[in-house]
Amino acid sequence: IQSKDGLVVDRPALRNQLHDVLLSLHSTDVPIPMIVRSPNVQAADTAGAIEAARAMVASPVTLTYGEARWTMSVETLKLTLDFTVAGAGAKQHLVPYVSPDKAADFFGPIAEAVKTPPRKATWQTDGETATLVPAVFGKELDGPATADAVTKAATSATNRVATVAVKETAPERTTEQAQAMGIVKSIGSYTTEFTGSANRISNIQRAANLISGTLVGPGDTFSFNAVVGRRTEERGFKTAPAIKEDGTLEDDLGGGICQVATTLFNAAFFAGLPITERQNHLLYIDHYPMGRDAAVSWGYPDLKFRNDTDHWLLIKSHASNSSVTFVIYGTPDGRKVTYKTSDWYDLVKQTEKRQQSAELLVGETKVKDYGQDGRSCTVTRTVTRNGETLRKDSFPSIYPMVPKLILEGTKPKRPLPPPNPPPLQALSPPPVPPALQPQIRQHLPPPADLLLRLIPAGTQVSTGLRR
Repeated sequence: IQSKDGLVVDRPALRNQLHDVLLSLHSTDVPIPMIVRSPNVQAADTAGAIEAARAMVASPVTLTYGEARWTMSVETLKLTLDFTVAGAGAKQHLVPYVSPDKAADFFGPIAEAVKTPPRKATWQTDGETATLVPAVFGKELDGPATADAVTKAATSATNRVATVAVKETAPERTTEQAQAMGIVKSIGSYTTEFTGSANRISNIQRAANLISGTLVGPGDTFSFNAVVGRRTEERGFKTAPAIKEDGTLEDDLGGGICQVATTLFNAAFFAGLPITERQNHLLYIDHYPMGRDAAVSWGYPDLKFRNDTDHWLLIKSHASNSSVTFVIYGTPDGRKVTYKTSDWYDLVKQTEKRQQSAELLVGETKVKDYGQDGRSCTVTRTVTRNGETLRKDSFPSIYPMVPKLILEGTKPKRPLPPPNPPPLQALSPPPVPPALQPQIRQHLPPPADLLLRLIPAGTQVSTGLRR
């Protein structure tokens, strides 16, 4: 392709024009001054570049990485070749090279083969201590450097071998960053036990696993709903009994995860952390610690607590088929927690509520929901450090009276069938004596006389005659 002169903006002239217009304080059109300029690289300067390009695509190039080998064919070399301008002023000239952008498709499988993902620093925990696991840097293909290596190999007539270039990739969290977070020991833990259906157990394990590994920075607030998210089938939750707003139990997605919230609440409670949101259950559950349960539902209520320490917190959990444990790790700062639980107060005797049911027969009853007596209690927590009271807070729990719901049948009873009648017995006529047979013949037509002959002697026959 032959070179051609072109037009470029005369920058000094344009600068002067704009300066004059601005000083005049008038708006006007400013024509852009243009000048003719010849290209730095002329057609005659490309001869060397063409010869160099032909040499580069004369034969394949081999790429190596360890024991792995890839061959870049002549056709591929041609597709990846590009030109750039080297030198300055009158010494500018075209130089062929392998473009990393044009070689991206060929480099793709190589990049996958050499890639080693980084691993961020984390912690191994045993319920008491958090041991730092150092980060590991990863590796990935360095496209521009690999293309330069291929360019160098392609310019050689004999040693047409290039080593794949890789570069380190930093982990999301380095070892130094993890050390500075101050996650070293347990500052609070709690365990609860449970029973229930397979679905309920599955929901508890799912929610606990979603929370395990959560990090809470200094000054940040943990939210159960934000971490666990919406309880849906797509997110691994199943239907199990859950307490509804009227105090009844009904199957719902995520039923049972309040066991998880209650356990985590108590771990944060004994860690001495500020509890910023907590709601008791509508129904009192006697296998939870009195006044220290925590109900959650998508949207509201939520369980929230704040990290008011100077270091990060790591929340870890373990859920089996019968218990769930939460441990909060951080840097112990000498906090001590004491608490007192009040006696029950505001006692309200339970009433009964009856509801008709077409599924039960008339006269039948069934308890649908047992409800509860109404009652309340308050837990008071005191958090101290080195004899100084850091916090004294109260956690009231109100369990309202819920009537016992009894179903009464309205389905009509079926009438009993009549007793079976006794079986009918056949009456046996008296036998026909031989002396009466002539008299019978006189009253019977000839066919009947023939029938009489066929009746064996002694057979009982009803004649309707009287002796």
